[in-house]
Amino acid sequence: PHHCFIVGLPSLLLPLPHEACKMRCGDGDELKAEALQALLSGSSDPQLLKTLGERWARSCLQDSEHGRDGVVLVAASAGLRGASLPCFMLCAESNDSPAAWTLSRPAAVEAALSTLLSEAQKEVPPQGTLATLPTLPARQVAARVCQFFGAAVTLLATTAGFEGGQAKKDEQRPSATAILSALVRWLTAMAGGTPLRALRYAAAAAGLGAMQALQQELCVARAAGAELEKQLASLQAEDVDGAGRVRQAGRVARLCRGCADARRVIAMLESQVESLRDGLLKPRLRDAAPAIRRLALNSLARLIRTDLASYGVAPWPQRLVRAMCDQSPEVRLRAVELASQWFAKPPGDGSREAVDAEGAEAGSQQQDALGHLAKHVAAMLAERGRDVEPRVATAAVRGLRLPRLAALLSDNDFATVARLVFFAPETHAACRLEAALFVDEHLLPEPGLGAAAKARRAAKTAAAGASAEEASPVVAAAADEGDAEGDAVERHFAAEH
Repeated sequence: PHHCFIVGLPSLLLPLPHEACKMRCGDGDELKAEALQALLSGSSDPQLLKTLGERWARSCLQDSEHGRDGVVLVAASAGLRGASLPCFMLCAESNDSPAAWTLSRPAAVEAALSTLLSEAQKEVPPQGTLATLPTLPARQVAARVCQFFGAAVTLLATTAGFEGGQAKKDEQRPSATAILSALVRWLTAMAGGTPLRALRYAAAAAGLGAMQALQQELCVARAAGAELEKQLASLQAEDVDGAGRVRQAGRVARLCRGCADARRVIAMLESQVESLRDGLLKPRLRDAAPAIRRLALNSLARLIRTDLASYGVAPWPQRLVRAMCDQSPEVRLRAVELASQWFAKPPGDGSREAVDAEGAEAGSQQQDALGHLAKHVAAMLAERGRDVEPRVATAAVRGLRLPRLAALLSDNDFATVARLVFFAPETHAACRLEAALFVDEHLLPEPGLGAAAKARRAAKTAAAGASAEEASPVVAAAADEGDAEGDAVERHFAAEH
């Protein structure tokens, strides 16, 4: 059956017990096969992944057992069949808190994970899955899994926000809140309840994608709730008489109901985010597999950028900074790049990126919120400039070229980076180039001398090529100014050297 995996993807998904997954929609198997092909294909369209994720979420709202298809997709992405997975909604029957549930999972879930482990030891994983793919293709598959579940969870969270509390007992359609809770608990269990690296990788990608989607919805719900509270306070402060008081009372009642709904949605989203944060993000930042640690770092950086109030404070930025000393060069490289992005200069006026004023403002707020870490990050980058991995050293010195970080370097660190121009190993040629640019920008008295000399030569050529009558006074003045500047620079270096 493994030979049919690439050509006939449904062969991996069809041997499912009918009593465990009763499909009411006619295209259930087709949707699973199409989604799995999109997740494992190297040419899948991001819009297609979003569409498939939303389709799967809508099918879950029609029949809660379709949620099991998402769990099977996670197992299939890791190269497992997932035929032993029990009823999906089993996880939603537990009334424990999310933190307590991560410590004591239901016996059926533990048995399912044990069966998956025993089956994986007996079978050879199919080609083209996370168990057999090289590093870069596996990273792309994980990104697609993250996007698929992010789109699905966004739709489920939006639907849960419109629900009026818990689903009614006589209602045939399942509750979006219950489906979301079951999915979160299944992904948490699969990401931390098995020694299979591929399964942890796939479940971590799905869970982190779900967490990012939930965090975005939580930020939207908080903003909407704050606006409703503001309108309610403003309306209650008004003093009206007569018929206006009746209309005001009706508006106040509607705003009170809106605020209550917003608080309910915020509490629900916070509960799910807390479950994923404590049961998935924290453990995966210390996972034994470097690929999973790198994936968790990427997710943490997005969370910091999305919600500075929650993740821009200790211990989250410090966890990312500590990853610069990770034993894996891939994790160190990603941590260096992400920490440097915190202090990148926002787009200035006149640049093409300046049209996105909201993005520039967000970058400025991020710099202000993480400014207390700038000195520590600069010292860590100076240390990583001597890394044995050339890519890590190059990225570290490139980050130190940022004015915000270069200004906070100590004298010893500054001298250490400057010496890399001459004393870096031959294998670190790109690092030596970045160190030379660092010296040119932050050490020489006239940064960019090469560019200035080129401009002066162009001005001289333009002035010499024009006749005395037709020569532009502006060009001639620029040439004279360039000569004066060149003489000053020559006198400076004659005195210094």
